[in-house]
This record gives sequence, structure tokens and C-alpha cells, in this order.
Amino acid sequence: MPDPWGAIKPPGHPWGTPFRPVPGVTPIPKAAAPPETRPAWPYALGGLTVAAGGLVLLLRPKRPAG
Repeated sequence: MPDPWGAIKPPGHPWGTPFRPVPGVTPIPKAAAPPETRPAWPYALGGLTVAAGGLVLLLRPKRPAG
């Protein structure tokens, strides 16, 4: 069985010792988790809000200098 820790070891696990599973305990199989999908509409709404605010600032009437 390959060492699941790789280069990062938990505290107390000595370097150079191979991973030894506990006898009688079956390892938990890695489930193929579906990728998390998030809706895009909050990002689109935020982008439109920022763009509208920028247009308001660009198109506001200029005050005369003085």
C-alpha cells in the first residue's frame, strides 16, 4: 500500500517509515464526488451592478470649476 501522506506527515509519524494500515480495519474507498457547481447569476448580477455604478460615475454632470 502506498504512503498516503506523501511529503507531509502528521505529528508523531516518523520519517522514512512506510504506512502500515491497522489490521482488521478496511480503508475507506475514495468516492468520486461530483464537482461543486455554483450558480452564475450572483456573479453576473454583481458585475452588472459594478458596471452600472461605473456608468453613473462617468455620465454624471460635471460641476463648473470655480
